Amino acid sequence: ATDKLIKLLYLQDKKVLPLSLKEDPISLYKLHHSPVTWKLYKTIEEQDTVFSCAFIPDGTGIVLGTNSNMTIWNVEAGEVLKTLVEDDIKENMVVAIGPNGNHLVCGGFDVNDKSLHVWDMKAYRRVNSLEHPFVSSIAISPDEKRFVSSSVNSIKLWDIYTGECKKTLEVEDMQVTAISSDCKYIVSGSGTGHLKVWDMDTGECLKTLEHKE
Repeated sequence: ATDKLIKLLYLQDKKVLPLSLKEDPISLYKLHHSPVTWKLYKTIEEQDTVFSCAFIPDGTGIVLGTNSNMTIWNVEAGEVLKTLVEDDIKENMVVAIGPNGNHLVCGGFDVNDKSLHVWDMKAYRRVNSLEHPFVSSIAISPDEKRFVSSSVNSIKLWDIYTGECKKTLEVEDMQVTAISSDCKYIVSGSGTGHLKVWDMDTGECLKTLEHKE
């Protein structure tokens, strides 16, 4: 079978590192199918501390969120294609790219500043800055019309074009979010082991699931 690059992993001594890679390069691995194994494909040397990453949908590039900017890398060449930087954007802790590759949304841990930013990936320019402190997770809808951001005690649903907040869902200890492929549901997960399924249009919590180890 043809090898396919499908995942970006942070590895050091064969362990996953979820955040800072200040001392180590980014490692790209390829999945080999016969037998099923991961093999080192390429490393990328980023000078700043890397907090987050996202693949460009066509697989040709990745975006790295650092403590000072965002860099877009060509996967094959291992070279920086573009650097996205604004003086008021600090610590890009979370980065998400829309399925069509038209929008990028990044968020940070700033308390007082507008720490949620929407970028036009065709023009490489910021088109909106929104208020949602302590952003821990971002998910863009498959139709790329809306996105959700999660914080410590809330999930916000946004119009990606206007920046209007459509819904605010009150939660506790929120860490991760996802949007279903039919754009009907939001799934959220917390550090307490609870998963919630939300109706994306009404904001109603439809189900609560508890994960037990």
